Amino acid sequence: MYRMKPLSWRFWILLGAHFLCTSILYAQQKTVVHLERAGSMKNLKIGDRNIIRYIGDVRFNYDNSRLVCDSAYLDPADNSFDAFGNVVITKEDSRITGDMLHFDGSTSLGKLTGQQVKMVDKDATLTTDILFFNSKTSYAYYLTGGEIISKDSRLVSRRGYYNKSLRTASFAENVEMYSPDGTIYTDSLEYMSEIEKANFHGATYIYNEDNFAYCEQGWYNRTLKQSSLESHAYVLAGTRRLFGDAIFYDQVAGYARAVGNVVAVDTVNRVYAYGDRANYWDDRKEAEITENPYVMMIEKGDTLFLRAEKMYLQTIKDSSCGIPDSTYRIVKALGDVRFYRSDFQGVCDSMVSNSLDSSLVMHVDPVIWNGVNQMSANLITAYSDGKSVRQMDFVGSAFIASMEDSAHFNQIRGKSIFAYFLEGKMRTMDVLGNGQSVYYAKENDTITMVNRVDCTNITIHFSNNKVNRIVFKDKPNSNFYPVDKIDIEEVTLKGFKWRDSVRPKDKYSIIPTTLVLFPEQRGEAHRLLHQPKAKVEPVGDVDVLTRE
Repeated sequence: MYRMKPLSWRFWILLGAHFLCTSILYAQQKTVVHLERAGSMKNLKIGDRNIIRYIGDVRFNYDNSRLVCDSAYLDPADNSFDAFGNVVITKEDSRITGDMLHFDGSTSLGKLTGQQVKMVDKDATLTTDILFFNSKTSYAYYLTGGEIISKDSRLVSRRGYYNKSLRTASFAENVEMYSPDGTIYTDSLEYMSEIEKANFHGATYIYNEDNFAYCEQGWYNRTLKQSSLESHAYVLAGTRRLFGDAIFYDQVAGYARAVGNVVAVDTVNRVYAYGDRANYWDDRKEAEITENPYVMMIEKGDTLFLRAEKMYLQTIKDSSCGIPDSTYRIVKALGDVRFYRSDFQGVCDSMVSNSLDSSLVMHVDPVIWNGVNQMSANLITAYSDGKSVRQMDFVGSAFIASMEDSAHFNQIRGKSIFAYFLEGKMRTMDVLGNGQSVYYAKENDTITMVNRVDCTNITIHFSNNKVNRIVFKDKPNSNFYPVDKIDIEEVTLKGFKWRDSVRPKDKYSIIPTTLVLFPEQRGEAHRLLHQPKAKVEPVGDVDVLTRE
């Protein structure tokens, strides 16, 4: 690992000399206080100090600033004064008012106090009870609580620091910012008024209509309507939830990006998507997960666990679709697709799931397992009733196989196969076009015979996912062979390949064993306290990690 070399002692001496010279030069730039007028004046001796008292419409000027007050005490030797009553300080387009001011010309520092101290700038109005300022740098701050109103925004905090020359303001401790765009509660915040950008640090809670967001660092640009939430960030938006190490959102474009430990949840359709990088487009309700994605889709009584190289999720609302809430989801998985459900498992190169008709379409070398049966084809489409699979269509080089023992496999082959299920178990199967079958017969649990049949169409009946009865149609050609007299290759149909080694064995073949449904929602207590009527839907029963 690269390691930085320690800096030499000469560097530290030069650095210290630089700051020392800078401090001396700055200290020499004293503020000279000039009296413009006063109703009356009187010389006073207080201890060893010679003081001048001014009464009645007193006016001073210093550093291009003008001071007006009812009375003042000036110490010429210290170049400092105290002003009392209706204190008003003006400089360019700024105006500060209060009850009492102490100003030190040698440091250009002032302290203004009063029941209500106000600083009015063209961009904002600050109200507090004690205000400290530097007349040369136009820097002001408060430490006892203040409020700033800027255009249509309002901000309150315990401490605040304002730099007029940079048009920036920094706030700390119990910061609250209100604007038409929403409300922000945070520990500290920096606001750049010229570009209307706010940077926040520490636990931050953001409310926008029915939405809630939490982070521990980030920024919001009101001009561009863009925001970035970082560190334990998450957003609750109606029925959707989004978590990530960093979440970026562009309100104008309707685009969101999340990176690092991403979790996206659709509580209506009960879809949980995980990954390391995700993008979302609000106008078409479409999301993509491009790094290490996996998804859980909870249905009635079961859950589909899905993994791929890339995933695309889309929520569609269509009043003509014929479902109660007019909303359905489409999930597309691309590259090294694997999935697990208690009643069937599968692998393929790409897959599309559609909740409208509860279909799942598999492309490019797809294989599905149901109980003891392995099923493959050029294209596989599975349909479920919300609880279990009810039908599977195998089109092009369709093949069904099951193991009798490590050396003998029952096989069915055809152009197309249509399989029908009852409560997740295979009930009947229709083989259409160039049908072929190899079936092993047992006697006292010992394989004795094998039957090979070539037939155009075949119907097969199952019991407990095993062949119970076979009906051969259209001039079948059937041959029985003693199992000890055959060459195994003669009863192995073209295209047979036993692929149990790639079969997902359980849900943890798809998802990590340490998976947590939701990351910690650190701002939940604050949300419930400040937004008790927020329309964030509950998730309901999501005990999918313990369900087999």
